[in-house]
Amino acid sequence: LPPAAGAAEEVLRSATLHVPELVAAGVDVQACLAKRGFLLAPQAEAADASNLPDQQRAGSAAATGNGKHSSGNSSGGGVELFYDAVVVGSGAGGGVTAALLAAAGIRVLVLEKAGWVRRQDMSWLEGQAHAEMYEQAGFLTTDDGGINVLAGATLGGGTKINWTASLRTPEHVRREWAAAPHGLGALGPDSHAFSAALDAVCSRLGVAAGTRMSGPNARLLQGLQQLGVHGEELPRNCLSTRCSAYCNFGCRSGHKQSSDVTWLVDAVRLGAHVLTGVEAQRVLLGQAGSTEAGREAQAHPRSQQATGVLALSAARITPGAATASLQQLQLTVHAPLVVASCGSIHTPALLLRSGITAGGNVGRHLRLHPATGVIGFFEPTAEQTAAGQGAVEMYQGVSMGAFSRAAAGWQEGGYGAMVSVPAAHPGLLAAICPDSSPGALKQMMLHLRNGAGCVVFARDSGSGSVSIDGVGWPVISYWPDKTTQKHLLDGIELAVRALAAAGAKRILVPNNCIDCDLHFEPGAAPEARAAQLEAYIAKLRSAGVYPKYGLQLLSAHQMGSCRMGSNPRSSVCDASGQCWQVAGLYVSDASLFPTASGVNPMITVYGLAHLVGSGIAQRWKAARKGKEAAARQ
Repeated sequence: LPPAAGAAEEVLRSATLHVPELVAAGVDVQACLAKRGFLLAPQAEAADASNLPDQQRAGSAAATGNGKHSSGNSSGGGVELFYDAVVVGSGAGGGVTAALLAAAGIRVLVLEKAGWVRRQDMSWLEGQAHAEMYEQAGFLTTDDGGINVLAGATLGGGTKINWTASLRTPEHVRREWAAAPHGLGALGPDSHAFSAALDAVCSRLGVAAGTRMSGPNARLLQGLQQLGVHGEELPRNCLSTRCSAYCNFGCRSGHKQSSDVTWLVDAVRLGAHVLTGVEAQRVLLGQAGSTEAGREAQAHPRSQQATGVLALSAARITPGAATASLQQLQLTVHAPLVVASCGSIHTPALLLRSGITAGGNVGRHLRLHPATGVIGFFEPTAEQTAAGQGAVEMYQGVSMGAFSRAAAGWQEGGYGAMVSVPAAHPGLLAAICPDSSPGALKQMMLHLRNGAGCVVFARDSGSGSVSIDGVGWPVISYWPDKTTQKHLLDGIELAVRALAAAGAKRILVPNNCIDCDLHFEPGAAPEARAAQLEAYIAKLRSAGVYPKYGLQLLSAHQMGSCRMGSNPRSSVCDASGQCWQVAGLYVSDASLFPTASGVNPMITVYGLAHLVGSGIAQRWKAARKGKEAAARQ
């Protein structure tokens, strides 16, 4: 255990409260918050609106309790809190932003709708981990059930349960974002600010190579080498060169540098507070400042001003605690700065519940990196069998440690498919891998120690959307377009060929509608084996991605639903991350992506959040210095 891991947890614990647990226990929540130092009264320093840029002064009155709330925005009971900034979400975007704002002397409150699973509470049991740390226990899907959407729902967000892949934003993606129609030169390959942001986050997260390859990763690299195509070790944000293969159930050892052990801890050390089990219902809005000076200072005048967040405590409580109560507590957070970092599913839902559409752009342009899997089974050696070992030992060592961009099309604009190795455990595999009978499925599951899995995800050229239903829950509408489907098949073919080249005796692609199970004839001549392989690939190509519910698709990367851009007619936020419609409302998560990243998006999210947070902090400090200079005159 890294010595710093235990200390980091204690720092975070000192400023974190799980509200549903207090409500269920009948505790006086307001008194408990006051005892722990949460800000329950207007703060004198924040009352001076000259600490804020012009377009945010209207929200300052609400943040200090001196202004009138707009209709329907009063607390109506419950608990009121008063901060300079409220950050909704605690993942890659929320953690970085909270830390940078706190470092600037801004009083920050972080809201997380889920709970905090500490290391001591991690069971590493698949079902329990999904229930405690995944959206809808891992069963979130698109509206028609065509794609399973895996997303984090825990303090630390997706960084807590992802597979630690730490790839920087590719150059071709940065060129695309800088060019028309996005026009984001600040993200281009020549942008020193964005490059510096990526450097900063990689340094804080300890991103490095040098991981000891596990069986599945070694098999993938072996096959890619045999094919003579690109194969490479993945850089990871993990301090251990050996890994448990259970990263997707939380890091019990403390080596994984997720948001809750890095940036959130930094934020707390600098004075931030954290509430878990509290879900933001809507952004509170007021009328934007109407002074001529304020309007002239804005390149795009905003019609509304964020004044805080209305939230409700959830019924979910800390693992191991008493039975959850259905009673909910309303919390009103007054703050002139609101940062939505809820992820690409919940950030647009929050904005839409608040009546914020940004000209109809909120929720549009959703990308999912549609993905599927391929499994190869290998014959154990006599020595492995004698020792009671499998040929691969899928559940030992690093899960995602190698990748290939041979099918990613990086030289042709970057639209293609990446191939890597997933964290695959029996529950997920049993759910997605069809077989001819219960007995055959059982036999397959018994041989998983001999299996090596590959995950294939495509950089989607098309897009979907996030809307809300009648009660405000997000609804995901998405299916990959023809081009993306073709790229997905390219990636599947690469994975199949790599596993075959590495010596797999059986290859399985999960498809409910056709038999995609290849058994190589034992002892077959190379020519016969090659003929079998080509016939199998032709069959996969012919079947394609359709019909829906045939090829098993999932998404572990959601992006782009509140995208950043230079034109308010086609984007939700400007280059600073501020919403075109609402002053003082910023987005700082993967929903900012103009298009899909084409690689695992974590480092890009961290980098964008670093830009957004740094920009807010710089403007805040400049305004404060201006006020101090004026006071001295």
